Amino acid sequence: DGADFDVVYDTWGSVPAQVFHVAVRADGTSATAPAQRTFSLVQSTAPDLAWTGSEYGLFARSVDAGATGVIAFGRLDGSGAPGGGPWTVTPGTLDADAPSVAWTGSDWGVAYLAPAAGGTQAVHFLRVASDGTILTADWELSAGDASGARPSVVWRSREFSVAYVESGGLYVAAID
Repeated sequence: DGADFDVVYDTWGSVPAQVFHVAVRADGTSATAPAQRTFSLVQSTAPDLAWTGSEYGLFARSVDAGATGVIAFGRLDGSGAPGGGPWTVTPGTLDADAPSVAWTGSDWGVAYLAPAAGGTQAVHFLRVASDGTILTADWELSAGDASGARPSVVWRSREFSVAYVESGGLYVAAID
């Protein structure tokens, strides 16, 4: 209705770290109680949320026992209740983290961090359908060390722009 904002956050530092959703009024007070929207019982962190016009896409790092981190995706209805998923959208071998998402009107663009050669991190990008189907190959965008800063992705009506920090410099990649 335009009066509330929907927020996701993690409880990093608590064991286990989990993801929660809450609606917040314009004056900063809670419109709903926090509701757990976690994809893993072991750990879920670094959530990002985007609105499609009718529902939300929630992407977060998910870790299960003995596994590396993956980016998981689930749909939330307009009130924040689970509406589908979760689906794993990154290869489990990457130890993915820090997703950023944007909606095109028909699918999702997801930028995230994953380990690169030499112990650094690289920025990756892929596209995901609303049913969790991976639409493109995973692309590694950065060539240097992108450690420590979450990438940011936006949809610009005909292409994605992914901004990220690499080896101390700011970079922007345009993706059709």
